[in-house]
Amino acid sequence: MGTKTRERIAATAAARQRVLDHLVARVPRLTRQRAHDALVEANAHWRAGLRQVDAHLQHHPDALTAGTPDVPIALYRLLRVLARGGHPVVVPGCAHCGRTDRTLPHCRPEGRICARCEAADPTRHKPCANCGEARKIYVRQADGTGLCGRCAPRRTAPCCRCQRDLPVVKITDAGPVCDRCYRHHGQPRRPCGGCGEVRPIHKRGRDGRPDLCARCNKTIATCSRCGQTRPCRWAATAAPICQACAPRPQRPCALCGQARPVAARWPLGPVCRGCYSHVRVTPQPCSGCGEVRPLIGVDETGQRRCGLCSGAANAYTCRECGGSEEMYVEGRCVRCVLADRLRTQLLEPGGTSELLLPLVDRLRRAPRPRSALEWLRRDNGGAELLRRLIRNGEPLTHETLDALGHTTGVISLRHMLVHVGILPARNELLAQLEPWLDRALDNVAPAHRHLLRTYGHWAVLRKARARAARTRYTANSAARSRSLVRAGIHFLNWIDHHQRPLGELTQHDVDAYLLAGGTRLLVRDFLRWARHRRLIGDVDVPCVRSGDPHEFLDDDQRWALVRRFLGDEHTPLDVRVAGCLTLLFGLRATRIVTLQASDLITEHEGTYLTIDQRRVILPPALGHLLQAQADTAVPTSIIGRVDAANQWLFPGSLAGRHAHPHALTARLTRHGVPSRLGRNAALLALATDLPAAVLASQLGLSIEAAVHWVRRAKRDWHGFLAARADDSTSEAAGSTRRPG
Repeated sequence: MGTKTRERIAATAAARQRVLDHLVARVPRLTRQRAHDALVEANAHWRAGLRQVDAHLQHHPDALTAGTPDVPIALYRLLRVLARGGHPVVVPGCAHCGRTDRTLPHCRPEGRICARCEAADPTRHKPCANCGEARKIYVRQADGTGLCGRCAPRRTAPCCRCQRDLPVVKITDAGPVCDRCYRHHGQPRRPCGGCGEVRPIHKRGRDGRPDLCARCNKTIATCSRCGQTRPCRWAATAAPICQACAPRPQRPCALCGQARPVAARWPLGPVCRGCYSHVRVTPQPCSGCGEVRPLIGVDETGQRRCGLCSGAANAYTCRECGGSEEMYVEGRCVRCVLADRLRTQLLEPGGTSELLLPLVDRLRRAPRPRSALEWLRRDNGGAELLRRLIRNGEPLTHETLDALGHTTGVISLRHMLVHVGILPARNELLAQLEPWLDRALDNVAPAHRHLLRTYGHWAVLRKARARAARTRYTANSAARSRSLVRAGIHFLNWIDHHQRPLGELTQHDVDAYLLAGGTRLLVRDFLRWARHRRLIGDVDVPCVRSGDPHEFLDDDQRWALVRRFLGDEHTPLDVRVAGCLTLLFGLRATRIVTLQASDLITEHEGTYLTIDQRRVILPPALGHLLQAQADTAVPTSIIGRVDAANQWLFPGSLAGRHAHPHALTARLTRHGVPSRLGRNAALLALATDLPAAVLASQLGLSIEAAVHWVRRAKRDWHGFLAARADDSTSEAAGSTRRPG
């Protein structure tokens, strides 16, 4: 052994001795043997690694706890080994992003950095020969130009599962596998440490943290741009950015030509988010194979082709049904995911499978399956209430839903169950009066609660039920019933405030209440009911006759509005139709919303509208408008479009229900149509030209209302009837003289 060799061995032993002494002295509870094992595990026990650690510790004695990133690679490995052993050392983080959960293989003047920050360093980027973006060069071509990782060609081979020549992701025992087949079939699955489901692991667990799937691997932070708490990129840095605020490169879209952020790079070129969504949800027949699929490529002649015919790895076909509907998750289309969740959430949990089959069938056939999925996911919605009833084993009845309250979710669920036939139909306006009465009386003084409950049940509700059995019970009818109860509550609160016992009430007290602003027409019903039951003395509210209508729309304004609605293409179609029916026939909004497509009859003479079982001929322009409304009226509810049980001309947001009349009136008002004034002007104009009998029969008015309008128009139709009788006599006489 030569002298230099002996000196080198002695220097190495001395350096190792100094490092071990430093570790034992600076790290509590670290034995000399454990320190030596750590040096061996970190590959820092001899040669260059040992020299790096020894030199750095001599110049920086606090390097084990300082956490500075300017450390040699051997010392960095040693710190990670000691930290895994539970010793109190500080592992340095990346000099750029500050992350401590990543290895730091690259050294910069400012310290060690991770591989991601190294790849993102713009000073090391070069323009890609294909896309032109400044990126890290991964492959050099024959002419010396470089390609980035996105544009670099990947090795292709026939996939052992789908037999297509695609880029290889993994070499298995059976052969090479493409990306799609690997994700759908070959990717390992194990329980996620976040949600507990057996799913493909997106991030492997380390340092005591569990494995996480793609859904759970989201770092929540406060976005530095929008300020909202969301899953963010660069969450460990001082400037996290959420997905919505993250910068994206802009390129001219291959479909619309506008410079927008790139959503996908297809064989036909980069596409923006709008064109991407449109192509995905509107599959078309492929010019190559003829299958109906999203057309993401083009052939030599410019004809659009699907992904399979264009050589793309992703053909956007469902791995379960093979269809081309919009993909949702894990290679499955949105309709397959919807069918699976309907089965697991509504059919399997309880014993009501056969009962809920009509609802599940219509939800599965919903034209917008994403809306049905959102309905299933929404908290405190109809689906959550239905799942709760199934878990508790409660029967699906109107009484069960009434016990849940009068929330939006209960209302929507009830109408869906009625629409599919699971629950029997009932008059909801009438059925909700009794629960409303109970809620309204909760805040009433206990001394008057029993009296008002008796009045509400035996007077107001009794009349409401009789009216519903006799004729239509509309939203205005229900509003009047509630107003009668409120008037009784207000009156009893007033006499309590003025210390007037109900049994000692006088006519002077009633007059004082009316002078104080009491509702004369509404409180009269309560006082008459109380007097008939001998609860009060001989007091009454004088009956005030309603005056004639005194507010009318000017005739020129009315016809100007009619002409605008008949020819204005920019006004919504439903507003145009409702406005014309109001301004020409004086129909109320409560009657307009109940019109169905079957009420519109087209014959060779013209178009007729059925109003209360009487057909009224329509002007041709209005007939075309009504026919267009019948053809384009689409319900907005989830299952309203599945079948055509009730084709309302003005469909509402609830399943099987028409639009609310108050909402229609508000829309007319926003477009310049005062409904009451326009209706008064239309009825006055019709009463000028028609007798009361014709007016009542054609427009569904009561004979009293028709006579009132005719008198308001100041026309006497006795002369008209006499003239018709004379014409009939003359025609009969002429017919008898003609043969002679």
